[in-house]
Amino acid sequence: MLLDIVPGTTEFMRVDGVRVDLELTMFAIPGAAGGRGAKATQVRDVTRLHTAIRERERQDEIIRRQQAELIAEMSAQVLPLANGVLMLPLIGTLDEARSLHVREAVLDGIVRHQARVIILDLTGLRAVDTTPAYRIIELIEAVKLIGARTVLTGIQPAAAVALTEHGMRIDDSLIVLGTLQDAVQVTLAMARKRRR
Repeated sequence: MLLDIVPGTTEFMRVDGVRVDLELTMFAIPGAAGGRGAKATQVRDVTRLHTAIRERERQDEIIRRQQAELIAEMSAQVLPLANGVLMLPLIGTLDEARSLHVREAVLDGIVRHQARVIILDLTGLRAVDTTPAYRIIELIEAVKLIGARTVLTGIQPAAAVALTEHGMRIDDSLIVLGTLQDAVQVTLAMARKRRR
């Protein structure tokens, strides 16, 4: 009968310089009829197992990173609505990494499509606190610098407070409308006027 089993692992360097992972299991063997027992250690090479586990963790991390990049890319889809009009619905949260991706997608989309107007729909944003507010304001300023206008829609009361507290000013390059439907109607009317 085995008693007091104590498992553990250690890294060991062989004489040839190769590192191996060893699983050590130490246990006590009781003596016969209450006599003195013995202690024993079982050693098992688990190098391949640990290597496979580390490789699996590395592959899982690569997959997680690729999924995060894909989600970020999909969550910043700039949609062409009409000639010169783009739209970006923002959904979920707008953290630092995502806001940088959104900015890049919007500015690239404006240049690529030669857009004059971008609708930013904030209806689906969960919260607009300090970081998202600054990033939205920076995005509006960047859009202005490349010669386009921003139509901002779907602003919730808390977002309105955060945006104004962080310095958002309304000027000729920014139109603020209550709903996405209003924004689409206004921007399409603007596009029709430009074609005439």
